[in-house]
Amino acid sequence: MIAQMAVRSSGRGDDTSRVRLASALDGRARRAAALVAALVLVLLAFPLAARPAGAAVGTVAPPTPDLGPTIDPLQPYDSSEGTTCSTTVQPGVVAVQNLITRAYGAQSFGTLRTCSATSKSGHEEGRSLDWMNNAANAAQKARADEFVAWLLATDKYGNQFAMARRLGVMYIIWNDWMWRSYDVTRRDNPSSNPHTDHIHISFGWPGARAQTSYYTGGYGCSPDTVGCPLTRLGGADRYATAVVVARAAVPESDTVVIASGEQGHLVDGLVAAPLARAHDAPVLLTLGSAVPAATAAEITRRGATRALVVGGEGAIAASVVDQLSALGVTDVQRLAGPDRYGTAAAIARAVGSPSGRAFVASGMNAWLVYALVAGAPGAATQVPVLLVPGDRVPAEVSAALTDLGVTSVRVVSPPAVVPDALLGQLPGATRVAGADAYTVATALATAVGAETGTTDVVLASGNATNIVDALPGGVFGRPVLLTPSTSLSTATRSWLVANPAVESVTVLGGTGAVSDFAARMASLYVSP
Repeated sequence: MIAQMAVRSSGRGDDTSRVRLASALDGRARRAAALVAALVLVLLAFPLAARPAGAAVGTVAPPTPDLGPTIDPLQPYDSSEGTTCSTTVQPGVVAVQNLITRAYGAQSFGTLRTCSATSKSGHEEGRSLDWMNNAANAAQKARADEFVAWLLATDKYGNQFAMARRLGVMYIIWNDWMWRSYDVTRRDNPSSNPHTDHIHISFGWPGARAQTSYYTGGYGCSPDTVGCPLTRLGGADRYATAVVVARAAVPESDTVVIASGEQGHLVDGLVAAPLARAHDAPVLLTLGSAVPAATAAEITRRGATRALVVGGEGAIAASVVDQLSALGVTDVQRLAGPDRYGTAAAIARAVGSPSGRAFVASGMNAWLVYALVAGAPGAATQVPVLLVPGDRVPAEVSAALTDLGVTSVRVVSPPAVVPDALLGQLPGATRVAGADAYTVATALATAVGAETGTTDVVLASGNATNIVDALPGGVFGRPVLLTPSTSLSTATRSWLVANPAVESVTVLGGTGAVSDFAARMASLYVSP
């Protein structure tokens, strides 16, 4: 047939040339057919013969991570499936749902079901995923087949069913076909439902709980790569990082807020985010006695003419003010008190409290992370942040609360840091509860979500030595989630799982503050 079509299309030449052309093409056709037949035999012998009939592999399947030759065992059959109930979708299921979304765009899923006397399954336990695809639709069938093929492919180390094992998949049902991790030779579908309108994926508990190698290997997407919902803002040092954050948060302004970047004086800058937001200004960092080159260059680039310096001369010397003047800043205002508590009170007065609300956090060096967490929602809602030590409410703080007409205080610190006894000395005080900084951060993100939104969040280090990188990011006014530098905190992961509206995460600081591992783990639970 190919030869005949080719002869007809030539349209010219003598009969001999036509016969030669037909013979040559017929030979090519025979060779092509032989090659196809050989390829079919290879595919039939290849482990991917386990995929559904007609599987089509396209170009948009999820990326395959290289996690080395060591791999999880095939998930054994779990006879307990459906014997318990859950009110939340398990994190591994959320991660796979987001993985599909990143690869194929917005999709329709089914996850959690309410337990009943007649229906108990992996769905009721939050460890099953239905991905809606219609087998009668050629494009949807090809997409579904491709994904199943990706799950069951042999990796470069010779591990069969590699991604299904790394994700902890127990079984897959699709298009009247079933793959079982516990019996890979069977293909029959015992269900009365042919599953021609969706792929059903059930996970063992290790995969459902995100405890398999896909998660422990930290696979997700790297910040700033195409399609990844994470952006990293970092520079060569803390001063350069502040400049990068400033340009992202407030690209242009003629006003800047200047805070100390030295470890012993960070406290004043941690409460400055509401002030900066009120003046549509960024927070830039300085040394105690000199303006760093990165900060000076940014002031010049902006053409800033006004600077609000937070902290007394013990934190930021008069020589810094002189250098700011030399850079063209004609209006320099210092906001300071006799100590850190008085300085925070001075900043609070400059911010104001139109809603009659205030945040209170610990001012002790070991617990400054709570002030960091409070600063961002304070910036978003024009609510000032005040500080207290662990044993009293300073007079300057009480006076500021009275002068600002504050009637409602949220204490953003656990009882071990700001004791319950102090709450009675604060007007209308309530506590944002949590056992540590990570859980307090997520509790506050939930509490203020209606005002700040939860579409965009910030991820920062909860380590005391790294909070300086996150300090300038309070101006974004986004919920701040915290994590250890080398891994993703359980509290942050749980919050991301429970808040599927999150579309983007801004990582503050370099890999020393928030490692690529931690960032990639966060990306598993964020759909762009």
